[in-house]
Amino acid sequence: VMHSVIISKSSTVSLNLNGQLFSFGPEHPNYQAIIKAINDENELEMEKLTRKDEICAATGGKVSYTGGVVRWNGSKIDNAVSRRIIELDSQGHSVTFILKFLEKCYQNPDPTVVDRLYLFLENSCIHIDPNGDIIGYKKVQSNNYDYYSGKFLYAIGKTVKMDRSLCDSNSFNTCAPSLHLGSLEYAKGFYNGEGKIIIGKCNPKNVVGVPEEGAYGKLRPCEIAVLADFLDAEAVSNIVYHDFSAKRDSRGR
Repeated sequence: VMHSVIISKSSTVSLNLNGQLFSFGPEHPNYQAIIKAINDENELEMEKLTRKDEICAATGGKVSYTGGVVRWNGSKIDNAVSRRIIELDSQGHSVTFILKFLEKCYQNPDPTVVDRLYLFLENSCIHIDPNGDIIGYKKVQSNNYDYYSGKFLYAIGKTVKMDRSLCDSNSFNTCAPSLHLGSLEYAKGFYNGEGKIIIGKCNPKNVVGVPEEGAYGKLRPCEIAVLADFLDAEAVSNIVYHDFSAKRDSRGR
């Protein structure tokens, strides 16, 4: 036997193939084909489908990762995000979610977002889901309205928006006009434990302000989709994201 495989509850596959470790989730473009090759015990097909050039395949847009090089629109990228992609890949982790995240970052009109957002999320333990969107937490009043203005209703299943032109993009202004999404630790400490916590999602292209790395544990988007009440265990269990504390794909708990 030249291979061994473990499939987690979140359907993430850890494959040891001839001494080389691969890890990937259902978002991988070859996921179903790899599962079939594993079931058929076809090691040649497994090796073909899990080559480094393919396991971190292009996102379908302008960002790709082949031959150990991250490219945007065909040009090599060398920044904090690309170096993190190469590092995680060398450790056997799936990086498809970061490629999708990076694809959406490049749709953001503010170039500083591309350079700063990923490391801020990692340091703050604010999550990224398999589609490259940001999963974070927010403290709201018991009636689901925001605390600061009382005008924004964060109802489950709804999307809250604010005109980007009215948002403050200055990263040094921690409490400024915009929407807010942060780490669970930040949300729990906001407003002295009053109110409730909701889980929200935002597209990286809609991030307006990114604080200094590790500072304050929150970022400023102009649009947030409300996914679930943090106390709704069933709803939360269906939210899949990359767990930075474990450096692997995980289900929200």
